[in-house]
Amino acid sequence: MPSNADYTREYFQIIDELDGDIESRRAAFNYMQDSTAIVHHQVVASSFVPRLFNRKTYEVMKRTAETSHRILCKVIERYRADLAVCTMKTFQGKPDEVIRQTTGQTACFEREKALEHMLYQRLFDTSACGKLYRTEDARGQLFPAGRLFEDLATVYRLLWRAERTAWESDALYGYRTRGDSIMNQRFHEGRFDELTAIDELCDFVRENCLSVQRAADCRRFSCLCQTLLAIPPEDARYRGRAEAIFAELCRLRWRVLSDPRARMKNRGAAALTLLGERGFRRCAAARG
Repeated sequence: MPSNADYTREYFQIIDELDGDIESRRAAFNYMQDSTAIVHHQVVASSFVPRLFNRKTYEVMKRTAETSHRILCKVIERYRADLAVCTMKTFQGKPDEVIRQTTGQTACFEREKALEHMLYQRLFDTSACGKLYRTEDARGQLFPAGRLFEDLATVYRLLWRAERTAWESDALYGYRTRGDSIMNQRFHEGRFDELTAIDELCDFVRENCLSVQRAADCRRFSCLCQTLLAIPPEDARYRGRAEAIFAELCRLRWRVLSDPRARMKNRGAAALTLLGERGFRRCAAARG
């Protein structure tokens, strides 16, 4: 059976034999302009190289999606929940690197407790992946147009609309990280969208559920750290923003350090802010 790479090589060979096939590529681009295949509400101009999968890969992806959906539906039914969440494992390279552990643990949380778990980034996170929503709850909750970190700006609202959220401990969803992903690209203005999203989330918490305020502060601290460490320290264009972000980290330091429910990663980062921005950056880089 031909591999996925074989199909991609065959595609390039056909393009080469057609001397680039400019006419068809223009037609493909025009088709994309009028389609619903968009990223962040925009069609991304590219060389239009499709992802080609062989039958084996297709069957694996199909079986995985159907299995995950079936399990999460059963979890929702068991707890009479409105939303189901499973554990998500990140991996690099081949999908078989994903750690598959079957623990059989499930739980159900009321609305505020589910939001608290998400903000503390313990059982699940703000990612839109690995979650099963009811259509009526998801309807109208659109990702913000033209912004990155759209899941951070949206998922908490979906979680809040669910009276009960069921959790499945098994890693039913694998998320592949790539070297050329948005998070690994050279820093650009769009990265500040993360701070816009977390500010909106914290405003929502203050208006609707003050009981999870400390959890929201921890999630905000995490976003600030991530953004600061992504800013090149030598880039004078962002020096003012970097200083303002570090000042906010210092302001949140003791709230994170004194919160026993905060992740150890966040509490360690909070302690490192005592070293100043330069020391913070150096230690964070050393810790990876």
